[in-house]
Amino acid sequence: MFAIHYHKQTGELRQWGDYDGSTESFAGPDYEIILFDEWKSIDPLRDRIDVAKLTIVRRTRAEIAEAMRLEVVNSIANELAATDAFMVPDRPMPTEMREAWRVYRQALRDLSGPVDHILTTWPKRPDGVDAMYLLRDRLGD
Repeated sequence: MFAIHYHKQTGELRQWGDYDGSTESFAGPDYEIILFDEWKSIDPLRDRIDVAKLTIVRRTRAEIAEAMRLEVVNSIANELAATDAFMVPDRPMPTEMREAWRVYRQALRDLSGPVDHILTTWPKRPDGVDAMYLLRDRLGD
């Protein structure tokens, strides 16, 4: 069986995959599970559950755009959280490197505009790590 864990008011997809009969990973009062006899191909940015019909439906263009915008906002917040440690005052680090991290984090905060613009202007991390790989994966690029 294939299970989709979704928000029971909005139809937003939370988790999906093979269902082994366990409900441990599907906890939450605002969420429910829908089971299918066979595996379903779904895309959390482009699909949601129609909570009235309990079927997978395609989002409208406006809904997709909003989902992509939220992915970008979450990615910026996650990257800021992931780089917090570089700003701790007692972390041993050359002054120039700390300043490079400060500039990078400010550039993240300054990102704005349409998703396509943000994706092309995302700043480069001082350590050269590709901070956008997860975002590109989720957006299907």
